[in-house]
Amino acid sequence: MKARIVLGTIAVLVSAAALGAEVWNSSLVSGGRTRDFRVFVPSAYDGQRSLPLVLVLHGGRGTAAQIENHTGFSLLAETEGFLAAYPQGVDKQWNDGREARTIKPQQLDIDDVGFISALIDAVSKRYAVDGDRIYAAGISNGGFMSQRLACALSGRLAAVASVAATMPAPLLGECRPASKVSVLIMNGTDDPLVPYQGGPVHIGRIARGQASSTDETIKF
Repeated sequence: MKARIVLGTIAVLVSAAALGAEVWNSSLVSGGRTRDFRVFVPSAYDGQRSLPLVLVLHGGRGTAAQIENHTGFSLLAETEGFLAAYPQGVDKQWNDGREARTIKPQQLDIDDVGFISALIDAVSKRYAVDGDRIYAAGISNGGFMSQRLACALSGRLAAVASVAATMPAPLLGECRPASKVSVLIMNGTDDPLVPYQGGPVHIGRIARGQASSTDETIKF
């Protein structure tokens, strides 16, 4: 019998001001493009103690502000005491390694790995970041991108988590992480967009590249 996973979501709309916290809205130049991001800084931050950093990646056609509200990560960051960074993808999407020509950043081969690495540098320059506790998490397109980051930035990331995503199929043959990276994967067996057993990712009739199966990803 198939297991069905239903993910309920509650938008958490809590302002940084209400929490007494800080939000740093900024941009940096990476790959010749100006890239936007936002960082939530918990109210307890005093610059004396290094905090973990969690990079939260939006799904396809999403935004940094949207995924912040959708997940409630900033409220969790305030409670648990970590920095939460929300990068913005080009055309609201990521070059996650699926090589899907229908996704603009993948068609243009945008260097999103370079952008995320530069973002880690920028946040670490402005705030006290614990270099041993940097993480990435995302859903769908952002989840695939988190898997790619585990391959390409294994020396910088302690762990990644992905929801409704697996390892992009084209990366399986070339992913050679230099360091071990812990991975959390949360997928549904009846997901109509990202097939649990792997294969083409579809939104309607539009092809979105190839995904490895969940079992292949876990085994890898």
